[in-house]
Amino acid sequence: MSLKWANNASTTIAGSINATDTKVALAAGTGILFPQVKAGSGNYFCATFYDQATKTVYEIVHVTDITGDIATISATSPHVRGLPGTDDATTPRAWNAGDIFANLITAGTLDSFIQAGALPAAPTTELYIGIDISTVPNHIICPTQPVPASLQIGMQFNIKVANANTTVTDTLNYKAAVDLALNGNPAIPAKLTDGSDLNPIDLIAGLEYIFIYNGVNFTTCLQDAVLKPPQKTFYVRSDSTSTWADPPTNSLETATGLANTPTSAFKTLQGALNTITKRYVSTDGIILAVADGTYTSGIQHQNPYIGKVEVQGNDANPQNCVLDCRNSNPNSYVPGSSAGNCVFVGGGAGNIDVHGFRFLSYDQNVAVVGGTCWVHECQLTGPVSGIIGTLTVGGNNSWMNVTGNITIEGSAQSWFYSQNGYLILGSYYIGYPQFNKPINIHAKGQVSVSYGVLLAFFNGIVDVANFTAGLVNITQDAQIIGPEWWIASGGGIGYGGPIGVFNCSQPGVNADGTGWVT
Repeated sequence: MSLKWANNASTTIAGSINATDTKVALAAGTGILFPQVKAGSGNYFCATFYDQATKTVYEIVHVTDITGDIATISATSPHVRGLPGTDDATTPRAWNAGDIFANLITAGTLDSFIQAGALPAAPTTELYIGIDISTVPNHIICPTQPVPASLQIGMQFNIKVANANTTVTDTLNYKAAVDLALNGNPAIPAKLTDGSDLNPIDLIAGLEYIFIYNGVNFTTCLQDAVLKPPQKTFYVRSDSTSTWADPPTNSLETATGLANTPTSAFKTLQGALNTITKRYVSTDGIILAVADGTYTSGIQHQNPYIGKVEVQGNDANPQNCVLDCRNSNPNSYVPGSSAGNCVFVGGGAGNIDVHGFRFLSYDQNVAVVGGTCWVHECQLTGPVSGIIGTLTVGGNNSWMNVTGNITIEGSAQSWFYSQNGYLILGSYYIGYPQFNKPINIHAKGQVSVSYGVLLAFFNGIVDVANFTAGLVNITQDAQIIGPEWWIASGGGIGYGGPIGVFNCSQPGVNADGTGWVT
């Protein structure tokens, strides 16, 4: 709301009005002399009526609209005729044609100005300083200097907080409600600039923040903005006290995962990923450091807002870090995870690296349907259902890279299966797969790869002679169901290594005749 002025604006009124009228007709052509305020803008100017005969009787009004030569006095407070409760309060009167209407200085106008030497004009202009003495997150307890007699709107408090606000109080929206108890008074909520509760770790221990009292709560200077992760590694523990809440597709945990303790760590892999992707954006990727234990929900990743997720178990003893997803009831899983799968990658955007786990599953241990998955240092087991196999990859732009030490055990359902996607045993480097680590496959069942173990596409080369640090060992009567190798589009396979270890059901295939084998 702004008070407007014009120089030497004065005229007469063209017709009589009574004491309740809000429309005033000015002398023809004189409306332009006054500030051109418009209804709804919040702007106004002060005008004074006084009689033409004696010039001693007057009334002050606020004009909120000028349209041509018609001036409007608002019918609602604070601009109603009479201006009750203001320094310009006068008695509404009837006025006659020819009486004077002028834009003059009034007492109310002058009193609204801040005068030199009068600062501070109110207790709200003083800054109150304090140090938080609370021992728990989300609850600030603070004596201040000076101590205000009472809270007034606009009071500012500069407080050094003692604890990060890490406790999530609203799992649905992933918010951490914070309150302030100042000078022994009852706690009052603190809000972001948009009026919502704070986000976890919006407050950092040891830093100073300004809180402004608005008559209902304290407003911080913090905005509700998407954050980058405060760190790269988040922790998951089976003994965590964290809880998670539905809705079905966005289950969030109460913990933050910022420390490897039962109170801070996430409890489930999927709950951790749900919570992190709800709050953060990271093109660099994150690590979920998973402690030894048994977890009855796996993880599904198809979110592009986290560049890569590394799920880190126990590489030395994967049998100590178990993903047990053998329950066929979808309601037993954390919302967002794939029922029956330990790891599922889909949507074409997921990129996940899983290592150091023992997989127990109802369907596939690991399935990739669009996206990329790395699996190494893991123990694979035959799925309960036996529908497809242990590791499956299908669909265009689907990649599964199996490197390092892999142990397969279990039943006849223990196999690798590739349909249209790319399943690579080893490590993939732009068309050049090679075995750069030992891959020990101990299979009591069968190992099935639809296009064989060795793939070479688009002028890529598979150098079987260069097993620098690795050797594929297939033991206990396992057999690869499929061709020994498959090449196309100018790819090639260079013989020379211990190729005889592959016990394949079919000879190699040169699919389109453009590939080569030496």
